[in-house]
Amino acid sequence: MPKNTWLTNLQMTDGMGSNYLGCHINIVDESIAQVVTENKNFDKFDAGSRVISLDGCWVGPGFCDAHTHPVSYGLSLDRLNLDGLSAGEIVQTLQVKSNEVDGNIWIRGRGWEDAFWSNSSGLNKYTLDRLFSENPVALTSKDGHSIWLNSRALHELEFKAEESDPPGGKFDRFPGSREITGILRENALEIAIQRMPETSNVDKLNGLKKGLHKLNSMGITTIHSFEGLQSLAFSKQLYSESNLTMRILEFLMKDDLEAALENNLKSGDGNAFIQIGGLKLFADGALGSRTAYVKHPYDGSADDRGLAVTPFDEMEDLAVRAASGNLATAIHAIGDQAVSDALQTLVSARKMNPKLPGHRIEHIQLLDPLDLPKFKACNIMASVQPIHMVSDISMVERYWAGQSSLMYPYNSLFQTGIDLKFGSDIPIDDGNPLAIIQAAVTRQPTSGHPVSDWVHPEKMDLLAAMACITGTGLHGNHSRTFGHGLKTGKIADLVILESNPFLTAPDKIHCIPVQMTICNGQIVHS
Repeated sequence: MPKNTWLTNLQMTDGMGSNYLGCHINIVDESIAQVVTENKNFDKFDAGSRVISLDGCWVGPGFCDAHTHPVSYGLSLDRLNLDGLSAGEIVQTLQVKSNEVDGNIWIRGRGWEDAFWSNSSGLNKYTLDRLFSENPVALTSKDGHSIWLNSRALHELEFKAEESDPPGGKFDRFPGSREITGILRENALEIAIQRMPETSNVDKLNGLKKGLHKLNSMGITTIHSFEGLQSLAFSKQLYSESNLTMRILEFLMKDDLEAALENNLKSGDGNAFIQIGGLKLFADGALGSRTAYVKHPYDGSADDRGLAVTPFDEMEDLAVRAASGNLATAIHAIGDQAVSDALQTLVSARKMNPKLPGHRIEHIQLLDPLDLPKFKACNIMASVQPIHMVSDISMVERYWAGQSSLMYPYNSLFQTGIDLKFGSDIPIDDGNPLAIIQAAVTRQPTSGHPVSDWVHPEKMDLLAAMACITGTGLHGNHSRTFGHGLKTGKIADLVILESNPFLTAPDKIHCIPVQMTICNGQIVHS
């Protein structure tokens, strides 16, 4: 885009929810140089500037997705997609695939859900064996916390019946037997991934490119990525080639910590496009895999409370060591027990380094009311995914109907005054920011039958929801006020929508097309 560009004939919305027509924005280099509101006849454009008329489209700060896996997302676009399919539909899809492939090559895919299989009948290696006798098959669950392998894959990865469950993980086994069914959960899944043939760096880099361009097409200008040092290296390569179309805040994995400390890597290191966010740890698993760690047993069980994927003492030690090296910690915690443990861990990290900002908890799908005020008291951010809530409603009713803690407590968290961020966890769930906003506002799925008024007090105001997923720069909107990024002098990270979401029926927000995405003053999607 030329150094001096005018975007004209736009709609805008301010932080009070007032809407304006006939607006114009002047972008010079990477910044907003001028904002003109409610002047349809404005024509004082600089000589030599490019003028783009948007014909009444709506402009807002670019979307910031605070929880993504961009390399995995890009790779998933070329793999089997089983998301949302019933057990029968999955078998049909796999049958088609089996007729298309030669023997020996790995079949990879994702998206199946335990809840779609009656009592897990058929969710085992033998169902896959009937379709793929020669090909090793590895299918990751929708929540990313379990994997489904056939017998050929189990053999190639050297999993045998006598193998013990690893700490923080488990092998599903047939009743009364040590035989592995083919379903591996949490840290058992991680062992399987480590033993699989490595995806080439070329494929990973291409996956990142493809994933970022798809995210740009959704109006996203900033992501927080949870894929570690290798993904950071790929992002830096794209940046050095002037091919990076997204700001990326990268979080490191547990296995990256030693290298990070040895090389003095700190939260905030980087530039305006790429920075280190901190260390990512796991307190528990996920609801879909029944490994989220809860204070009271899952419905239908006397003692199943999920899994503490990282033992508390180890998690606390890692977070404290990270803090000693000026690395903040983000902890994956879905169940209420996991959230309690995560809060306690981050309090210890805060004591080690009181001035270090950026500690956060990811997901928070079940929250003990006694823990709610601790977020504000300890200055801990919350990063949540409202799209998970509408995807999970049937599983919540199946597994957590007897739980007494707060369910997906987004409004409660926002009202405490903390920094609340929205994300998608893509490719785990839909990355469309407008679908995420709609989920937070309506607490209803975007398709299928409406559910009953589901935890009504947790519905969010549209302005608040927009503030949680928009903003400029790597950290999104810290003002908690929507529209803060549409001011003179701000970086030009913008999304332009075909229509105004504030004038759209709440249940239709997810349908609004993205017309243009601008990152750092450059058009990255149109």
